[in-house]
Amino acid sequence: MCLYLFVLDVTDEYMMKWFFLIVFVVSAGFHASMEWWYLRGNNQYVISILLLVVGLIYFGIVIF
Repeated sequence: MCLYLFVLDVTDEYMMKWFFLIVFVVSAGFHASMEWWYLRGNNQYVISILLLVVGLIYFGIVIF
């Protein structure tokens, strides 16, 4: 992430939106997969997936 800020043009608003969207999806997906993998008897990963969907809707409505 830090490399992106130094190497690429940060004034390009379109690329920054997509970059942070991808970072959000990867981190939330990783979080949900770790909960699913390590908390087998628990369905807490469903909440993480729902938060990912709500975050994507927020990005779609407010950011774009």
